[in-house]
Amino acid sequence: MTQKEQIVSKLGKSYDKARIMKREKALLREVNQIRQIEGNGSCAECGESQNGWASVTLGVFICTNCSQIHRGLGAHISKVKSCMGTYVWCPDEIAAMKAMGNRRARAVFGGPTPSPLTIPQLDKIARDKYVRKLWYLPGGYQALEASEQEKSSKIAASVMSASTQSAKKCHEKIEQQSKVFQQQAVQAPSNAQQAAYQNIKLEQQQQPESVPDLFQKELQKDVAPQQQKQKDRQKDLNDLFAAPPITASVQPASQHRGKLQPVSVQMKKPDVSDPFAFCQEIINKELE
Repeated sequence: MTQKEQIVSKLGKSYDKARIMKREKALLREVNQIRQIEGNGSCAECGESQNGWASVTLGVFICTNCSQIHRGLGAHISKVKSCMGTYVWCPDEIAAMKAMGNRRARAVFGGPTPSPLTIPQLDKIARDKYVRKLWYLPGGYQALEASEQEKSSKIAASVMSASTQSAKKCHEKIEQQSKVFQQQAVQAPSNAQQAAYQNIKLEQQQQPESVPDLFQKELQKDVAPQQQKQKDRQKDLNDLFAAPPITASVQPASQHRGKLQPVSVQMKKPDVSDPFAFCQEIINKELE
């Protein structure tokens, strides 16, 4: 059985070379993504914007010139690697760069702010920083990580407290609005009923008359004059026949001349309870 060819990272871990080569582009893409993180965009030593190299043992991104300084420190201090595609990156190297980065390395190793100094000056600062560890944080990376966790916990507690207070204020505001809505809901029916009554009243005023109502009005227009004429006719007949009896003196002719004697004639008041029937009776008598 043939043994698979291995590749060893700069941190000393072995990988199946065939698998690493198959993932080479993906691994390099991940390295370039880490380079874009805030703090990693410039050289950790001189501050130059060019950061095409990295020290996988220290976890910092550096420029080409500073990579030579790191090589001078010795491989036991710093092992540099290009990020431009000339080296094959392994997963453990990528994990080391992701865990540290320029910002955390500055917190752990300390030193002056990166600035464009001469090569000898940068070399001296690098040796004081990484070899002599003049500004090294006690406890190193573990202490930094613990400090960050504590800070994160405080921030989370502060955010939680602020969220709780905000939620409490929001709850109180909702309760106040709910009370207002309930009061409005109690008053709403009367207002709604009044509005509905006004609408109905307005609709009734604007509603056109129905056909039976119009027919009744027209019928009254035709019947009213006839009724008035009938009343006037009844009044005339009542006035005529309600007059007192008429007494007339009649002197008929006599065969013998002598003194005429007055004769009293009294007209009988006819029954005019039905004037039209009475008139019809008179007309019938005339026709006979």
